[in-house]
Amino acid sequence: MKRTLERRKRAATRFLLPLVAASALTAAAIPATAAAAPPGPGLAASPEAEAAQRAADSGESVEVLARRTETSQVFANPDGTFTEDRYAVAQWTRQNGAFVDIDTRLHREADGAIQPQATSVGMRFGGGGDRTLASITRDGRTLTFTWPAALPSPTIAEDTATYPDVLPDVDLKLRAGATGFAQLLVVKTPEAAADPALKNLTYALKSDGVSLQADEHGNMSALNPAGQLVFTAPTPRMWDSTTASAPLAARTAEETGPAADTSEFEPPHGANEAAMPVSIDGDNLRLHPDQDLLTGEKTQYPVYIDPYVDGSRYSWTIAYKKYPNSSFFNGAGWGGSGKTTNEARSGYENETNGLARSYFRMNTKNLWDTNKQVTKSTFRIKNTWSWSCTARKVNLWRTAVIGASTTWNNRPTRREKMDDATDAKGWGSGCPAGNLAFDVTKGAQDAASSKWNSITLELSADNESDVYGWKKFDAKSAVMSTTYNTPPSAPTALDTIPSTKNSKGCGDTAPYGLIGNT
Repeated sequence: MKRTLERRKRAATRFLLPLVAASALTAAAIPATAAAAPPGPGLAASPEAEAAQRAADSGESVEVLARRTETSQVFANPDGTFTEDRYAVAQWTRQNGAFVDIDTRLHREADGAIQPQATSVGMRFGGGGDRTLASITRDGRTLTFTWPAALPSPTIAEDTATYPDVLPDVDLKLRAGATGFAQLLVVKTPEAAADPALKNLTYALKSDGVSLQADEHGNMSALNPAGQLVFTAPTPRMWDSTTASAPLAARTAEETGPAADTSEFEPPHGANEAAMPVSIDGDNLRLHPDQDLLTGEKTQYPVYIDPYVDGSRYSWTIAYKKYPNSSFFNGAGWGGSGKTTNEARSGYENETNGLARSYFRMNTKNLWDTNKQVTKSTFRIKNTWSWSCTARKVNLWRTAVIGASTTWNNRPTRREKMDDATDAKGWGSGCPAGNLAFDVTKGAQDAASSKWNSITLELSADNESDVYGWKKFDAKSAVMSTTYNTPPSAPTALDTIPSTKNSKGCGDTAPYGLIGNT
């Protein structure tokens, strides 16, 4: 398949076999034809060899389909090199033996349960009529959440299921993401907020193959018996519907562009917000909504209560100074799922009075192969929104590893600066959204030579007090594109025409075969 994400057109290099002159008493060894000998080991007859031949013939890069994974593609280039594109976030998922695009739209199964079309983890939402709320499955391990009472039949809109009036004037919404789901309780009125059931929310939990734990800040994790992280749930948050005009910085009259995207699953600018304490009591998960926010005199309704569960095996995260002890691992918990889940950030955000850095863990284990000689590596990510069209520098650092416990107060140590880019994209027609590119060749070469499983990259504004440096990025687009050479395999099944082989070998033992003058 020809490369769909980006065409690389390069001049094709022709491969020439060396010619050896033969005298009257010596014979030149030449490779036997393909029909005369079976393929040797290495590149011969491999998917890479087939793609390389097609790339040379067509003059365009060709994907090695046999090497595709949920997060990577390998392409053969016309010049004989190969390029691996490794993403930070899953781009595909396997269904019925084939990779398909992620699709979070919901549908009903024959048994009444609700599922997304294609996601990286298994998800089922309750169809109503009983207490089953949602379950999430990864690698054969499952977490199931149960509501305290029987749920009504939900309505479905794209990726969201809405269960009306689970309490008087309180709706419950579930929203499917690529790697997890967000839950949102929508408390519509002051009378609804006064319901004693909202003083403490209790979910019954059933775990299969994992054990749950929560830290002092409300960040939860589910570990398998080997202590490996399977599911995460960041500190739950709640907010009201208070809004305020965003503070504006001076911009040129020519600059016009959209406001930052918001949705019901993300607090609006000016909202009153609070983190919620969490406790795990046996098979029960308890959330403790902030009563001052829930029933305060200045509270604007609806009020939203937002826990989130994620099961991604891949990693990126936001460190956000406004919530210094909250984890947003894989985007989880940043106002729920959807657009905000996949939205990385860097710089000072005056609309929320926050400061963000984003981190991406890129798998480099496939570069260990000693036959691969890394020649170039580029980290690319789509800049979807900038404060204006005025270019500002953003830096890319290599750092220590990230995990579910990464927060602003627990940021990874910077190791070395990789590169920087001075640009602004995504504000308006004068600077539409587009990719920023950073040279990470040294990082890829170090990962290959040192046999690192991964490298972690940090995006951060060069000036973290300048609102013009505020940028947003599509985390799903984050890719590390590495080009490498693979030395050819040693030739096999050598012979001459006419043949000089004998019964004891291939012409290197007596009796020796000779070719005379012709």
